[in-house]
Amino acid sequence: MRPKREHFERTVSTISAMKYFPAGDAGVRDEIMDLLAAMVATAADLEWFRRTLRDTVSEWPGLAELRAIYCTSRRPADGIEGKGFSAVA
Repeated sequence: MRPKREHFERTVSTISAMKYFPAGDAGVRDEIMDLLAAMVATAADLEWFRRTLRDTVSEWPGLAELRAIYCTSRRPADGIEGKGFSAVA
């Protein structure tokens, strides 16, 4: 099942709880939503990603690193592989 908007919003909420997240910049939330929509094909994969971030990443890593974390265990729907993040792998 393709993730619904509320699934993406919950994941963005989890990410926004990270230390150093740029909370005052609404554009960052939009960019994360765009990234997730392009990268994640199923609600189950998005839930895995949200839980992985919640349980293993305490500080805002940036957009490229979000992709890299996802790619440690999943293939991105848009085919763009992330590289260089090893804290979760």
